[in-house]
Amino acid sequence: RNLTSVLTLEESNIYHSDNHFLEDNAEIVLALTPMKTIRKVSSGKGLHLTTTKKDTWIDVEEQKARSYLTKLIEKSDVQRAIADQLEAKLKNKGYTENAPKEVVDETKEKLSEAKDLHKKLEREVKSFKHALK
Repeated sequence: RNLTSVLTLEESNIYHSDNHFLEDNAEIVLALTPMKTIRKVSSGKGLHLTTTKKDTWIDVEEQKARSYLTKLIEKSDVQRAIADQLEAKLKNKGYTENAPKEVVDETKEKLSEAKDLHKKLEREVKSFKHALK
């Protein structure tokens, strides 16, 4: 659902090579998503659904998908840079010894948040790269 809004996939199609679940539940799937149709085909390309073992994908323009991947990588790089800056600040004895404890604790919290977000973005990048195959 998130990708359909981020990539503006309104009225895209779901394709599959042999997914009986999709065929049997097409009405429900289409009601819960902005997808237009579900079609069985012999082959094709697009954004593969990585949470199913069946060969299933959404028709997405490759340029749009690559652009989204580039943005994810850029966001991940920004979070890594923020984490690096905060780590450097916390390694500076002048900062940790002279700054108020609350400020140092806040910096540690920001570092933890930046690392967590970076890890999340890295997982998204990895998953999205896998989906583009």
